[in-house]
Amino acid sequence: TLILAGLETTGSKYKTTFTSTAGVPFTITHSLNSIDFVYQVRNGNDDAAVDLVRLNNNQVQITTAVGFTGTITFVAF
Repeated sequence: TLILAGLETTGSKYKTTFTSTAGVPFTITHSLNSIDFVYQVRNGNDDAAVDLVRLNNNQVQITTAVGFTGTITFVAF
């Protein structure tokens, strides 16, 4: 049984589509004004792994192991 105590459900959301090249970092500006967020990356209907570095409150740098066109969704709290 999983119990989520004190889970905050309010926040801001940002979703975008991107095209990556394997091993080449790129920047996404999400404008959520926070480093406190969760994210999900999809390649089609499948989850995809990425290396994500928080650059500041509004930008992240992403690097992928393989090139693909996908989506990333951020939810800030």
